[in-house]
Amino acid sequence: MIKNRKLLTGIMCVLMVTAGLLLLAGTINDYEGDSDVVTENELNNEAFDKDKVLKEIEETDNKILVVDEIIGDRYVKYWEHSVDGISVKNDQILLHTDLETGEIVHYERCWTDVGSISGPQSESFKPENYYWKQAVVFPEEEDCTHFYTFEDSQEYPLTCWEVRYEDGTTVMYDFGGNEIGHGIPAPADGFSLSGYNNATWPDPWLPNRQNADSYFTNWCSSTTSLSMPSAATISSYVSDPNYKYFYELAHGGSYSFGADSTSSYYSKPSLGPNNVQDDMASRRRMKLAFIGSCEGLDDSGPGSFSYEFRKGHMEGTVTIGFDGMGSCPRWSKELHWQEYMFDKMDD
Repeated sequence: MIKNRKLLTGIMCVLMVTAGLLLLAGTINDYEGDSDVVTENELNNEAFDKDKVLKEIEETDNKILVVDEIIGDRYVKYWEHSVDGISVKNDQILLHTDLETGEIVHYERCWTDVGSISGPQSESFKPENYYWKQAVVFPEEEDCTHFYTFEDSQEYPLTCWEVRYEDGTTVMYDFGGNEIGHGIPAPADGFSLSGYNNATWPDPWLPNRQNADSYFTNWCSSTTSLSMPSAATISSYVSDPNYKYFYELAHGGSYSFGADSTSSYYSKPSLGPNNVQDDMASRRRMKLAFIGSCEGLDDSGPGSFSYEFRKGHMEGTVTIGFDGMGSCPRWSKELHWQEYMFDKMDD
C-alpha cells in the first residue's frame, strides 16, 4: 500500500519487481477437429442457419458450460472441452446472441476428436504453494502454440498436469510428478475509469483517466478506459482475471466510489451486489490498483479496496491511492503528481 504523501522512491522499487505479467493464454486452433468461426458480417449475410448452429452445439459431447451471462447487449455462452476430467487444450465453443432479438451475432467452434485418453492414476500429486492445477491434453504439438515450451521431445497426444503457482508461474508435470515444461507468460490487460460528479460537470477527471490509460497502453496487451461506467460494468472488468491493472478516480473512500450516477456505487459486499470482494474471490490479485478517491487508502483492512485488490498479500501486488484528499486544497496538482509517478514507473 502506498499513499500520496509517501515518497515515490518506494513505489518505484516495488513496481519494478511486480511489473512482470504472468498470465497463461490460449489460442483457438483446428487440427483434427471441426472448426467454425463466424463473423458478424457473415451472419448478417445469413451465412449460417441459427437452428443448425444450435443443433451443432446440442450434439457436441463432453462440453462444460463455463460462462452463461449477459454482457452489454449480448447473451454470452462459452463451453470448454473436457473428457473424463481432462481438459482439451484450445477446444471451445463461443456463442453470442442479441439480447433483444435472440439472433446469433457471433459463433466460434473448435472441437478435436481426442478419442480415448488416460488420466492420472491418482490425485496424490500435490505441489506446494500452487494456485490451481488441472489435468490437460495437447492433441498435437501445434496445440502448444507460443505459450508452452516442453523439455526434450514429447509424444502426442500429450497428457500432463498444468499447475499455476501463487507467484503466477505455470509448470507442466507428467503424471508421475516430473517437471516436463512450463508456460510462457502473456501480457495482461488494463482497466481505468472516472466516476460521476454532477449534472453540470459529469466527468471532471477525464484528463486524469486518459493519462493513466496512456501508461497502461505501454504496459498491457490491451486496455479499456471508460467514463462513468455502471457498477455492473465495473464489476465485470474487476472479476475478469485478464485485467491486472486497475485505475479509478471518483467520489468515494476506502469501501465505495461513485459509478454512473449520484446514487450508483461500486463497493464492499454490504453496500451492494456489485462489490470488490465477490469480484476478486475467484481470481488472482491485481498487479497494480490505483484507488484515486479522496479517502481511497484511508483504510486498508479486510473489506477495503486496498485489501481486496491485494487479496491480503503484500508481495507481487501494489495499491496506490489517497488519504485525506477531501480536505486537501491542491487537487489541481493531482494530474501533475500522477504524471510524474507514472513516468518514473515507466523508466
